[in-house]
Amino acid sequence: MLFVPSLEIIAAVKIALALYNDCEIQQMFKETDLWLTSEEEWKSIIRKKMPDHLIPKIIKEKIIRLMKPIDYEVQMWKKQHETFMGEIGDRKIQFHWKPDGTIDRLKTANTLIQSDILKIEDRVRLACNYWHNESVIPIWNQLLGKHRKHFFLMCMRRTSDLLSASDRNVIQWIRRNIFERKKNSRKFKLIYFNWDCVSLQGLLPQNLTSEERLQIIRHTLKREDELHDGRFCVLLMAADQRINILKLNPYKVLRSFLLWPGQCLFIQMANHVRHDLSKIHFVCLLHTIFCQKIVPNFQDFEYVELLKEFLPLIPNDIIKDVEELVIYKLIKLAVDSRFSVLPELKRYLLHSELDVADNAKMCNEQMIEDVAFWEEDQSDFSYTDSSEHYSDSSED
Repeated sequence: MLFVPSLEIIAAVKIALALYNDCEIQQMFKETDLWLTSEEEWKSIIRKKMPDHLIPKIIKEKIIRLMKPIDYEVQMWKKQHETFMGEIGDRKIQFHWKPDGTIDRLKTANTLIQSDILKIEDRVRLACNYWHNESVIPIWNQLLGKHRKHFFLMCMRRTSDLLSASDRNVIQWIRRNIFERKKNSRKFKLIYFNWDCVSLQGLLPQNLTSEERLQIIRHTLKREDELHDGRFCVLLMAADQRINILKLNPYKVLRSFLLWPGQCLFIQMANHVRHDLSKIHFVCLLHTIFCQKIVPNFQDFEYVELLKEFLPLIPNDIIKDVEELVIYKLIKLAVDSRFSVLPELKRYLLHSELDVADNAKMCNEQMIEDVAFWEEDQSDFSYTDSSEHYSDSSED
């Protein structure tokens, strides 16, 4: 965990998880992307399930504010593990949770690997991404000949470009433990293993030295764009080394502190790297906070106040250009008006006029694309606001 949560947070998380797993609420959540909707109907249902005589109103509201980040955790886990899930569909997955309201990915993977929910070949693939080399062997030994043949054929491919990231790790396990067991597996693993938001939370990184972890962190931050990648890179190192990780890739790591529960550390971390961030980085961070947190009405943190503290950190030579962008003008309107919920929501959809969910997804995709383009050609990059069709009249 990023830090030890307070007893109040631990208690609120426990109740929020019980409510989240309620059958009626689960059925309701199947019909919408909860973490990206600004609709309020679900809140009244949840409030009714918390009797006034048992739970004080102030605690009720904290519990309700945790529902979106909890649902976001679940949806991101499913997205990042979809290649392992086969055809289980909506069959119940037993998630294990940490006290801070984030999924314990290793414990959850352990349960899946040792259960019969997944097909045996998917259990092997999951184990190769989460477990120690030797620990996978009992699962591997359960494979039928036809399934082993499938994996052996993958090993014979001349290129790994056609393989998923998870399958590349299966291939490395087979080569280390079946074909070349006596060779230098440690060096082989570090060079060829696919490190991402799945494997970074497994047992393999825990066996590495600090220097080796730093090596895979550098590799991951150069290649991966998921918010969770930045967080898991930070979690690989001791708390007193986190600033060093932040310095490796200020934008990607700082952005990961916008995930629950890291928001309370965002400004502190931003202060350390404010002069290491470019104009495009600041603009993308503003878009992330505004379009993916404030517009979808995430209430797990005071994001308008966060923006109010973040804006003064933008260096003078950058803020002059940023002030000309539509996103800045809308942010100033929200900050100056102290909106906790934005009125006339459609005027704030800068990336898609379809709905809040599509706007947030499009925002995330564009931020990844813009930063990647900037990194490829810093000298020629000239940032253009994504919402040119929005005139300055939007601030009237």
